[in-house]
Amino acid sequence: MAKKIPAAVPDGTIDRAAKKAGKAAGGTIRVMATAVGFYDDIRRRIGDVFDLHPRTGTFTKLVLDKDGKPELNHDALVKHRVTEEADDVTLTAAQQFNKKWMVKVAADTPERAGSAREVIQQEHDAILRERLAGSSTAPTASGDAQVLG
Repeated sequence: MAKKIPAAVPDGTIDRAAKKAGKAAGGTIRVMATAVGFYDDIRRRIGDVFDLHPRTGTFTKLVLDKDGKPELNHDALVKHRVTEEADDVTLTAAQQFNKKWMVKVAADTPERAGSAREVIQQEHDAILRERLAGSSTAPTASGDAQVLG
């Protein structure tokens, strides 16, 4: 017997009850971002842990010409790709998995969402470490070796 995929609300997102039903039915996959990406209209940063869940909605697809290239409409200044709406489609969690910026993690891994402030602080700290490691003229004081490790 096939498992029922959670119903979607009209805007194409899955509501909380449907998410729980999908999780119970094994319809979700817990992943960690290995690069910056977008999922569920949220920017996901490196180290974020989140769930992929089935999504139902109307998606657009490119109209291809006889050579298999996207057809273009030419306006005065801009070329637009021609698209057509597809029927309502349900994408499974596995179909949404992108190996370019996601890795699968254990289901019991806690969810994590990093903030922009954390990312900026980490980059700032990395820059300071590089400067201190590569500079022989960096000011030093007694005990710096213990602090900087």
